[in-house]
Amino acid sequence: MQLTTIPFQLRFRKPFVLASGTRTHTSVVYIKAIQNEITGWGEAAMPPYVKETQESVIHFVQQLHIPIINTLDDLNLFFEKLYQTSGNYFAKAAINGAMLDWWTRKNSLSLSEYFGIDKNLSTPDCCYTITNGDDIKHSIKQAVDFKLLKIKAGFDGDVEFIKEIAAISEKQICIDANQGWVNVNVALQKTAQLKNLNIAFIEQPLPVDDWQGMQKLKQHTTFNFIADESFQTIGDLKKIMDCFHGVNIKLMKCGGVSNAFEIAKSARQLNAKLLLGCMSESSCGIATAGAIQQLFDWVDLDGPLLISNNPFTGVRYQEGKIFIENNVGTGALSVESTLQAL
Repeated sequence: MQLTTIPFQLRFRKPFVLASGTRTHTSVVYIKAIQNEITGWGEAAMPPYVKETQESVIHFVQQLHIPIINTLDDLNLFFEKLYQTSGNYFAKAAINGAMLDWWTRKNSLSLSEYFGIDKNLSTPDCCYTITNGDDIKHSIKQAVDFKLLKIKAGFDGDVEFIKEIAAISEKQICIDANQGWVNVNVALQKTAQLKNLNIAFIEQPLPVDDWQGMQKLKQHTTFNFIADESFQTIGDLKKIMDCFHGVNIKLMKCGGVSNAFEIAKSARQLNAKLLLGCMSESSCGIATAGAIQQLFDWVDLDGPLLISNNPFTGVRYQEGKIFIENNVGTGALSVESTLQAL
């Protein structure tokens, strides 16, 4: 098995505004797994606020000993060794995705079939993202097929921004504060102003380590609170559930779709609400995540809609839901001319 790394810059169609700042692109590394003339693809997408970089991902891959994979036991043994140490979660997510894409293509399976996902389970609704500075009427028009509007909050005037959207659209609102409500008193004031709106959930309102504030916020309001930055691995689940109603599981944060699948199963046993999120990924990473989407209450996987130079195809948005167009591997297909034009 050979793993090749391809650094790339995903460009946004318009500046992406978060509580932490504004950016125009995301750095990614694509990993290409090749054996017996079969190719699998994985993606590591690193926003600027995380520790991992293109250089660290490439270095991590170069240090690995990649065996020949002949059986499922070979694959599982490799993954077991890959996850023996902590850290490098973005790199591991890309490796996990690439090798599973390769394995399922080799065996003419979809990734959903590999995980044993029941085909009769309903497909959850996907969010359509609106950020500060967007033309609200235009964005709502673009989101006509979507049932969920994901609004990036955590800035001065965010409540008024949310109310302006709610006044135009009757769609259900998902709020992502990105830790921008700086303390519990601020969060209580904002939630009081939002209490009559049709809100599905509020994601990460407070800073990651404000556990006491989150407990108070959960006790004194009726909204569903979803942990994002406060949550990373399966070991965080029990602590999280004292302060939140559920978790946002992102392949990049937890080390890949295999880990995300296990976390989702464990979280369900705790009656947690589940959001499947992403890191401004192309159709490569989104197709990988989409394989397990039926296990979730909501999905926030609109990354391909936000970028202008998507080097993969295979993901389709219809009636506010995500569909994978190919039923072998993850379903993502590379546009080789785009990847080669670096």
